[in-house]
Amino acid sequence: MAEKSRLIWQIFQAIENNDDEHYLWNLLEQITTTSFDQGIVYMTYAGETPQSSAEKLNRSRLLQLLQLHEKLTHIRAQFQSYGSSGIDLGLARYFVKASAIVIITGRREQSLKEATNELNELQKKKVIYRINYVANVNERRALYDWIIQEHPQTNILNNNDGIQKGSPIPDQGKPAKNFILEEQGKVIEINLSAPIHLSYLFVSHFRQMNVSKAIVKVSSGLAFVTLASTPIYSATKAALHSFTMSLRYQMMNNIKNVHVYEIVPPTVQTNLGGGQSFGEPLDEYCRATFESLLQDQQEIGYRISENMSKMTSREEVNDLFVKLNGNLKKAIQDSTDS
Repeated sequence: MAEKSRLIWQIFQAIENNDDEHYLWNLLEQITTTSFDQGIVYMTYAGETPQSSAEKLNRSRLLQLLQLHEKLTHIRAQFQSYGSSGIDLGLARYFVKASAIVIITGRREQSLKEATNELNELQKKKVIYRINYVANVNERRALYDWIIQEHPQTNILNNNDGIQKGSPIPDQGKPAKNFILEEQGKVIEINLSAPIHLSYLFVSHFRQMNVSKAIVKVSSGLAFVTLASTPIYSATKAALHSFTMSLRYQMMNNIKNVHVYEIVPPTVQTNLGGGQSFGEPLDEYCRATFESLLQDQQEIGYRISENMSKMTSREEVNDLFVKLNGNLKKAIQDSTDS
């Protein structure tokens, strides 16, 4: 405790003296690594926080450094992630590199073990996994109970589970065989119901925490311009976008320090929809997305998906819809002909 008190006094002295940024950063690193291994250090001195002190003394460059360090420290706390492959694993890798404690969950234990082993090879804080099937409401509740009992310092929730299935219109005379309600219901449950349910479960936990928290939703560029061959998948992503906007507004007015982010991926080289060898390179995409999270960007698109999310006129959306679906139809015809 004496060591912690000494470091706190040195931090406030460094701000008052307008000391070198590297010196202040080193002090901040010492207190976050020596005081609490898995948490975030909050400090006050004479009724001031480091940031309020820097602001009052007009230490603009030190204030920016303090804000950056606080953001990185929050990321280092605990990051709850859903999924053991694709974008989810790619983002988890960057959180691990930032010394976060990462928990990944998923349905298949072998995949979870492989992902955990890969992430632990980075030799940062130990990655934890738990088997969980988000399509099951009781398993979602059990996961939440486990988190708050075993890992109560978890302060970032990332929902990235998603499945994509084609939904062709039924063949003439065979309406029931071409549309499997149970299968499409699973798309809705995993892509929409699960992230909504988990968000509200964790809100009650976040409400009791005195640190900055984050809820991260992963929608899609198809939330803004739908793909006709996957109408239900596209609809779930559009609904998730709408929900995320509303949740962000609710948090602003009800709970302090809960940041709500929406990641809007384009087509990325993952196993979504059975595997995609085309699209944006996974690591390049995840690196850019992680950097945008650090910059506190609330809606994070990338290249074409960023353009999709920023279209301002109905005409633009309609034009891209026709182009996108026309190109896909032509590609399918070309592959059939060949």
